[in-house]
Amino acid sequence: MQPDPTSPSPPRPPAAARRSSVPRLTAWLPLLGVALAAALAWLLSQVWTEAPVAVAALSAGLGVLLVAAPLAWLVRHALQPLQQATRSGPPPAATAPAPGFMDRATRELARARRHEHGAALLLVDVDVPAGLSDKLIAGYVDRALRALMQQTEPGLRSADLLTRFTANQLAVLLSPADLLGTLDVAERIRERAELIEITVTATGQCLRVSVSIGAAQLRPVPADMQSLIDDAGLGVQAARQAGGNCVRTAPADADPQRLPGPRDPRRAQPK
Repeated sequence: MQPDPTSPSPPRPPAAARRSSVPRLTAWLPLLGVALAAALAWLLSQVWTEAPVAVAALSAGLGVLLVAAPLAWLVRHALQPLQQATRSGPPPAATAPAPGFMDRATRELARARRHEHGAALLLVDVDVPAGLSDKLIAGYVDRALRALMQQTEPGLRSADLLTRFTANQLAVLLSPADLLGTLDVAERIRERAELIEITVTATGQCLRVSVSIGAAQLRPVPADMQSLIDDAGLGVQAARQAGGNCVRTAPADADPQRLPGPRDPRRAQPK
């Protein structure tokens, strides 16, 4: 019976276990070389009896060659994972909100309630281009967010807060802010993202960046940071369901006529 092609393949031994076998093999190589050299010396001495010194030198040379060749292969095999890691670079580090962001945001919300002016939160989520392999997504998103932060920060007010919120999101706290002002900032961030191009070194693809943005206004009840984050997260989900490259607000009673529509899906393809 043929194996089911959809069934999972048997697990491979851990890389550390595979590498640990290399020192054991290299420990046996000198003994193997000595044994082979002795065997060659005996065979050659039976055929070439006139020059025992030459026989010994030739046997020793062959023994060294028999040891050096497999030893060089094993060393190369052991160093291969390190070389691959060096070429690919370090993986993107997991990120969290910048130190102090939540404390500063909480203080800004308290000030907004005290002075009875609005505040808003934007969560900016990078859209993943079609056809990008799973192992390249994290690096692409990391580079896109770094570039977008550099493009976004100069256009914000001194009181606004910008941070790398998660591994694939930016957060922007606007205070004071009303609905129209919040949507204007969100749309400008979306437009700036479209100007960014990321070249994927592994494939040579040049990909245009787009983002899905969730916008949330501070509500009277509950009026805390977590409720604002939850509402903005719902906005991101709505933007993704709309096709990406757009802004959506939460809760759902925001005016949908003021929201930019989804992008042309062809923009997700490489140039």
